[in-house]
Amino acid sequence: MLPSFALQCGHRQCNECWKAYVDVGIQKGPACIATPCFWQKCTLVLPEDVVTRFASEVELERYV
Repeated sequence: MLPSFALQCGHRQCNECWKAYVDVGIQKGPACIATPCFWQKCTLVLPEDVVTRFASEVELERYV
């Protein structure tokens, strides 16, 4: 079983999926600040600590 992480809303994904999702969100530009939870219809916005936890080094430099 792969390591996974769940947001406060309870939605869980594997860590590799979160990493890819966060990186793609950051690549979209300033709108990444409002990146929602991975799950459709969930309105929880990813907290900054989640973004910085899963962002690659390259994307983290863009984000900060």
